[in-house]
Amino acid sequence: MTKKKVLSSIIAICLVSFLVTGCKGLLRYQEDDNESENELIEEGDNSSPKIDYDNKIKISMRNPSTLNPILNMDETVDRALKIVFSFLVDFNENDEPVPNLAKSWSLAEGGTVVDIKLDTSIKWHDGESLKADDVIYTLKTIQEAENSPYKPCVKNILSYTASSEDTVTIVYKEPFSGYAHGLYFPVIPSHIEDLSFNPIGTGPYALESFSNNRNMLLKNNNSYFKGSPKIEEIEVIFSPDTESDLNSFDQGLIDVVSTDVIDWEKYAKNKKSNINEYMTLNYDYIGINFNKPALQEVKTRQALLYASNREYILEKIYLYHGQVVDVPVSPSSWLYNQDLVMYESNVDKAKELLEGNTLELNLLVNKDNRQRMSVASALQKMYKDVGITLNIIEASEEEFMEKVQSRQFDLFLGGWNLSIIPDLSFAFHSSYGQAATNYGNYSNEQMDSILREAFNARSNEELREEYLKMQTHFSEQLPYISLYFRTAALLTNEKIKGDINPHHMNQYQNIHMWYIN
Repeated sequence: MTKKKVLSSIIAICLVSFLVTGCKGLLRYQEDDNESENELIEEGDNSSPKIDYDNKIKISMRNPSTLNPILNMDETVDRALKIVFSFLVDFNENDEPVPNLAKSWSLAEGGTVVDIKLDTSIKWHDGESLKADDVIYTLKTIQEAENSPYKPCVKNILSYTASSEDTVTIVYKEPFSGYAHGLYFPVIPSHIEDLSFNPIGTGPYALESFSNNRNMLLKNNNSYFKGSPKIEEIEVIFSPDTESDLNSFDQGLIDVVSTDVIDWEKYAKNKKSNINEYMTLNYDYIGINFNKPALQEVKTRQALLYASNREYILEKIYLYHGQVVDVPVSPSSWLYNQDLVMYESNVDKAKELLEGNTLELNLLVNKDNRQRMSVASALQKMYKDVGITLNIIEASEEEFMEKVQSRQFDLFLGGWNLSIIPDLSFAFHSSYGQAATNYGNYSNEQMDSILREAFNARSNEELREEYLKMQTHFSEQLPYISLYFRTAALLTNEKIKGDINPHHMNQYQNIHMWYIN
């Protein structure tokens, strides 16, 4: 039986993503696929598509231990609860914070105080109005929770008060450029004592019924503040694992599935499905041990990058589901430097930088991750062409982490599921070296200064300026050999139409604009 997948900390400052992809037992989950008996209701004029408002769609998630989004730690449950609960702020396609329940916010006191104005015309599913007390209650619940994926949202908060019914004032310990990103948390109602299985939210769908170990039904919220959802009902089927989700979609038992498996096309091969690909924050790289004298030379690191044919790796191993990058900033982010000159595969340039010297290096790899083992083999052949002998050191997932954390490597193949909060200090600031998450012990005063200035930036303009500096410095110094950001996909039944626009923070973004035709 596969292990239950635990929700990654959504706003966590960092999260290592050394994925296990060994063989797993195939568990099929079956559900009666009864056709809807609802009649087609035509809406709109003759120029509009015929929309079946009475029909429903089916999605899946794991059997929940709670439906309180602050306390839930399962990724699939979180995904479904985003249909029920709304977040204080949202993100656009470039990962910039945009208004949602909060219609505006402003900084004061040198960047340590933020005043948040709420849209109090928004109603909870039970008809009560959204109030500042709800945000205060949510923040308190996050702080007091033993476990919550939203803990990092309150890490830098000193205090918070309801200045009025529509205004929340938050005081921070120090100025932090990612304060608005940290406002991305679901708001829960202060007037409901227990949300465990009574999820009253402000989202596009409200709970209609719940059947333990089986399913829950969601009904469209016609008072939703972004517009009445067009699909009337969503059935959320409880399934045991990812394989079951994909097989259920393949058999037509569910209508939507989110996946990052490499060969997702095979689940849409019947041409009755649509593939909606989107960029994730899963960043893969080659880690470098700066305690090794040979790797302290920037020319050596540049040679490693020139010798790495990353486009080939992305195409042959990841089926082009990603984008090659030179820096740990998502190419879809508003902070990404589109003008940065990219390194391209160049064997002659790599040889020139090595100046005829030969080099022998050990590359640590998680042997349970089949894709990364394939990447290691490809790199071994590429490096041989420039005079570098690459010894592949295979380790189990547990051994891999132990060796990385104790710096027992020359190079390692790793990945971060990066936070949407813009702070890369955990990986590259010297204060995180030795026993912390700067695994390569990279130490550079200029990088330290840029990261600190970026953290304390008081405006988006200042933050972007520092991030441009950081990317230029990164590209020149190469504290990592960047590989690529990977994509994922939302697979949908062909009957689902509308603005299907998944985002890595919310795959069901704009679900209120979907319709069945």
